[in-house]
Amino acid sequence: MREDLLGRVRVAAHHQEVERLEVRDVLRARFVRLVEELFHDDAHRRAFLAVPREAFLPGRPLREVYRDIAIPTRFDAQGFPKSSSSQPAIMAAMLERLEVRPGQRVLEIGAGTGYNAALLKELV
Repeated sequence: MREDLLGRVRVAAHHQEVERLEVRDVLRARFVRLVEELFHDDAHRRAFLAVPREAFLPGRPLREVYRDIAIPTRFDAQGFPKSSSSQPAIMAAMLERLEVRPGQRVLEIGAGTGYNAALLKELV
């Protein structure tokens, strides 16, 4: 009986994980469509698809992570934001204007969450 219960718990946990992954994939695809109009080449779209923003904003709800908004990540003593993950549409526009190409080397200073650096890695 205990083994049967454990088996059902494992199946339920598996279904929850599959559902979470499906929701993430849908939200990421919607997110890329939001910023896609800014792209003039497929490399930037592929970079945004390849790099999961939630990996750089741990503990944040996926629905927040995949909105086209800046997300504060650090706050001062009074509670005012002092650092954030930039708005993805702004990041997309800046990355495209940077015109990085495969094989180039890039040094990013002040990487914050590291999300932009990960996008750059995909582009070069």
